[in-house]
Amino acid sequence: MSKPIEVALTADTLKVLGLQPTASAGEAASALSALVDKAKKLNEYEARIKEYESEKTAREQAQAQADIAAKKQQVTAMLDAAVTAKQITVEAKAQLEKTHGDKPDELKPLLDTMKPYSPITAQLDNPKSTEDKFAGTYSELDKKGLVAELKRDHPDLYRQKFKEKFGSEPTKA
Repeated sequence: MSKPIEVALTADTLKVLGLQPTASAGEAASALSALVDKAKKLNEYEARIKEYESEKTAREQAQAQADIAAKKQQVTAMLDAAVTAKQITVEAKAQLEKTHGDKPDELKPLLDTMKPYSPITAQLDNPKSTEDKFAGTYSELDKKGLVAELKRDHPDLYRQKFKEKFGSEPTKA
């Protein structure tokens, strides 16, 4: 058993402990014991805070990885659709995956500007010119289902036929 030590506490120290200058040794020991308990709890709380912060960081990193994976999947789907629609080649798909791998918002406007590939042989086999293909009135072209193609591929001719039919320029949508 260790021998007890006697410590003299100044009035200022007793005041910090919340005790009166006339406090007994037992009251001082209780106050010191309470202070030590608070310090232990503080250490426990700090450890918990570090643990929670670590868990939060791990969750945020996992969410960021999931977001990137979802964007990559979206880009792949967009590029697959563009290959199917003959807007791009398989080689172009590979390059676009490298440059726009997790940026679907940047890729979409780029793909929207690309028209489907039409081989020259198809044009030679079917020598219909633009004038022949889109000859007729707006209503006739509408019945043939060619208005959307006319609007997309030949906007000037589309505006002309629209104006002939409706008497005004088409509004921008």
